[in-house]
Amino acid sequence: MTLNIPAIAAQAELHHQYLLGLELMVATREGPAVVGDWMFRLFRRQHEDKFLSSFHKLGLDGLPDAVACAKYHVLSNGVGGVAVEYMEESDTKAWVRFRYPRWMYDGAVICGVPVEASRGFLRGWYGQNGVSLGNPRLGFVCVSEDMTGQFGLCGYFREYDHDLSEDERLVFAPDERPPPFDPAKQPVPPVGEWTEERLAKANRNYAVEYIRNGVRELANVLGHERALELCRLAARLTGLQHYRHMADAVGGVDGGPAQAAWMADRRRRRPSCRRCLKGWEMRAGSRRPLTARSFTSPACGSCAGWTGGSVKRFWPAGPRSGAGRSTRSGPSWM
Repeated sequence: MTLNIPAIAAQAELHHQYLLGLELMVATREGPAVVGDWMFRLFRRQHEDKFLSSFHKLGLDGLPDAVACAKYHVLSNGVGGVAVEYMEESDTKAWVRFRYPRWMYDGAVICGVPVEASRGFLRGWYGQNGVSLGNPRLGFVCVSEDMTGQFGLCGYFREYDHDLSEDERLVFAPDERPPPFDPAKQPVPPVGEWTEERLAKANRNYAVEYIRNGVRELANVLGHERALELCRLAARLTGLQHYRHMADAVGGVDGGPAQAAWMADRRRRRPSCRRCLKGWEMRAGSRRPLTARSFTSPACGSCAGWTGGSVKRFWPAGPRSGAGRSTRSGPSWM
């Protein structure tokens, strides 16, 4: 089945914007120290989930630790659509420099996020690489930050000749400058393994994982109720603000009463594919409405995902066909 690349890209951007909105909301409602703690926890969880497990996929096995770490951050961020430059000085010292615009602080968001957020993620991930690799001599030196008005996030992984204390794993040296960048030496993912479709899904998953782990860790910082309150408000505002952009990205058109009635009827019907049927049967005895989380298969029209607790305003335009889709009249995605 051919993937709908524009729809996957729209999913990625929606989750990206949600993360940015939630980041601003926590910073403005709860303060710099809280958003810094949240970013630390979020990036530590991302590190624990992704760092070592991705080494083989990115072709980094057997490299010196400092080089492998720098290449890892270039490649893994590149898969997520984030531009990072690589400069290698030696086997024990390799640089990374993030280029603008910054994905994590897209647009004017960079003006509203405190520096504590950046330092939180540096402590959560970059300062932990040596620990995860079992190399107590490996640390990260940050020479430039975004929120301080320097030249963007930049620094290098360095393997020292002695074991580092916890406070030495991440240090700041704002007077240092990176070596010249050589595009010919920029690492690339293993040839033949990263198709356009795989990259599109990886880009989407990159943003989704930050939301999934971000919400979880925000609850650990603020408590369940307060985190849920902020997450719901940020999600609603992001959806309202981003609606037109997402509709345009997927060719959406506004629906009316007929489409709303069709959707209400559709939600009462038994799904036609087995993966959806499982979710439908689990909820059949409940009075709670079916949601997008109940349906996961891309092969079934019931899985379109725009149901939720109420009918959304637009429908993807243009005919689609595929196994398991109903032939009854309805919105054109069917």
